[in-house]
Amino acid sequence: MKQQRYERGYTDVDVWNMCGWFIETVRPMLIQLRETRHGSPITTEGKDVHKAWDDILERMIYLLGEMGENTCTRQNQYHDAVDEAYDRIGEHIAETGEFHTISEFPEYKELWNKYEAEESVLEKYRNECKYEFFRLFSEYFWRSGTERCTISGTAKVRFLNIMKLGGECMSYYYNYYIGYSHDGKICPLG
Repeated sequence: MKQQRYERGYTDVDVWNMCGWFIETVRPMLIQLRETRHGSPITTEGKDVHKAWDDILERMIYLLGEMGENTCTRQNQYHDAVDEAYDRIGEHIAETGEFHTISEFPEYKELWNKYEAEESVLEKYRNECKYEFFRLFSEYFWRSGTERCTISGTAKVRFLNIMKLGGECMSYYYNYYIGYSHDGKICPLG
């Protein structure tokens, strides 16, 4: 697998579980961006851009964790009971050689129905987290060069190209680079 990752950047296992791979890859990247960035893109008018960017990154990091079935803070309250029931069913299968699902056993039918209902609620929640994450991801990591950015809170300037380098919003404006330092100052870069 290391060879696959080296040669093409991902493994066969990553292909079979893209959603898990995405969460495991992008979440640490966002955490590193939050902790090591040198500036912040201007996200809203009238707010501290660094605080606003911190809030956006925190929300995205949280949502990535909540999207995953194994990383979500909300878990099915019936999970352990269903696992125990499956253990007992396994013993039955070993003794009889007959395969049954949990819902086929009358003593577990009610438990299974509760488990399934809870899974539906959790799946809806994880999907809401997923949709919100990708909305934010699209908004803040796929900016086109013709979007308007705010400088100094009020003045608006149309930029021709926005590039994000190391978390810093660098803008190309009339063949002149300017950057936004962490203290909010506009600084010419060359």
